[in-house]
Amino acid sequence: MLELVSVIDADRFADALEHCRRFLLSVANAEMPGHLVPKGGASDIVQESLLAAYQYRDRFHGRTLADLRAWLRGILLHELADFRRRYTAARRDVAREEVVEPGAAAGRPEPVEHLIRMERSVAVTAAIDRLPADAREVVLLRLEHRLGFREIGTRTGRTEEGARKVFVRAVDRLRRAAPDPAA
Repeated sequence: MLELVSVIDADRFADALEHCRRFLLSVANAEMPGHLVPKGGASDIVQESLLAAYQYRDRFHGRTLADLRAWLRGILLHELADFRRRYTAARRDVAREEVVEPGAAAGRPEPVEHLIRMERSVAVTAAIDRLPADAREVVLLRLEHRLGFREIGTRTGRTEEGARKVFVRAVDRLRRAAPDPAA
């Protein structure tokens, strides 16, 4: 069994890390989500973990192989979490991209106009948040989820016409509360 009382020696520490590679590989294989395996294998995560452990070896304060394995497992789980975030983060939506012809930017809004629109969007969101809960729910079901009034009525315990009226009143209230888009 390895003794880790004095892991200051870089070569000895590297040997101890290498001794733990199989252990880390089994942990990585168990923790790696199946849908991410094509993006990178468990061995890649293990290699990154061992590299991080070697770089930060001065932070290891254990004395036994069990201490080292526990420390390495923590590093591996951190590396795996980073890996998951990298591949599950929102990516650009290519379907929303537009081809810009040379000289076509003249028809595009100026950055200031974009900021004004963003400011209005924030104001509208705040106005929606101030609506009564039932009206806010109807507005969000209609605008965000794009549901019809029959479905909204079913979900909120109203008739189709009742849902429509709540929506119309809420929109009227929002028009009064939100800044004028023409301003």
